[in-house]
Amino acid sequence: MGNQFMLAAIEAAREAEKFSEVPIGAVIVKNNRIISTGFNTRETAEDVLGHAEINAIKNATKTLGGWRLTDCDIYVIIEPCPMCIGVI
Repeated sequence: MGNQFMLAAIEAAREAEKFSEVPIGAVIVKNNRIISTGFNTRETAEDVLGHAEINAIKNATKTLGGWRLTDCDIYVIIEPCPMCIGVI
């Protein structure tokens, strides 16, 4: 089942690439459903925090209506940086 989630993260990375961003994508999954996706937006948003993982987490909190992402999993196409690991 994890393969489909990693493929979705790769697809999110392709979106980043369309905007000349570093192609990194992430998805957040709850109950075997993708509830959020994110990709790098550092250059287009001129935001140092515009990492794929951070964007996916922000989107997931909006979807769930709260900041606690209990029982969620995150799939990222590369190993997260130290900042993102701290947030995760």
